[in-house]
Amino acid sequence: MYVAVWLVESVLVMGGVVAYLRGNVMEAYNIVGVSMEPKVMRGDRILVDKTAYRRIPPKGGDIVVFVYPDDRSKVFVRRIAGLPGDAVKGAGGRDENVPHGQAYLLGEGGGTIIDSRTFGFVSLRDLDGKARQIYWSSGPEGVRWNRIGLTLSGKDG
Repeated sequence: MYVAVWLVESVLVMGGVVAYLRGNVMEAYNIVGVSMEPKVMRGDRILVDKTAYRRIPPKGGDIVVFVYPDDRSKVFVRRIAGLPGDAVKGAGGRDENVPHGQAYLLGEGGGTIIDSRTFGFVSLRDLDGKARQIYWSSGPEGVRWNRIGLTLSGKDG
């Protein structure tokens, strides 16, 4: 009886710890689209630091996971192309300044990409975290060993 109670308590406590870590510290995401290729590819699994922007402000070039403004049940991965006060090329190719408390986020792949050119600026509060590292990668050709462990940071890295 004591062992059963101990096992149930252990599972509940560990479940709570895992849920807290996923929600507040670090979360793993599976990339299902091609909008950030070649930097982040379909089939990559990335680790996202959810504490990053509590410690330091976001920087241009950071790859971030954010809540999609048009459907808050979805999260997207994009690169920060503009922060408050920066001039960016908005919809229709006209210059705009990024408003206070907002970010301008762009994809990197070719073709039709849903990003700030489509849905506009994103609140800095909706940045869920900073993408840090690819911990696994696989595609139709199999495991992409050369991508495992790649760091995702800054404009070039």
